[in-house]
Amino acid sequence: MYKFSSTEGWEMCCQILKDRLPSPHDYQLEGVSAILDKQDFIGVSATGSGKSAYAYMVLHIIQGLQAHPTLCPLANFPPDPENPAYIS
Repeated sequence: MYKFSSTEGWEMCCQILKDRLPSPHDYQLEGVSAILDKQDFIGVSATGSGKSAYAYMVLHIIQGLQAHPTLCPLANFPPDPENPAYIS
């Protein structure tokens, strides 16, 4: 299984996000990689520090990987994540 929380995973996430969003902070990458690794995550930080960006970053990374699967051939995401059949 691919680990998004690895150095290679962080670099790939940054590569996908660089054209879509401003550069993420390390604490945001830590949270995003935990979410993508299917780990429980809770982000606690000050108002305006970018907590909402976690959700946007995860979505952009998944879209980027679906558009360019060669970036991470081991990543496995449902083709239609909004379909209730994929929600567990």
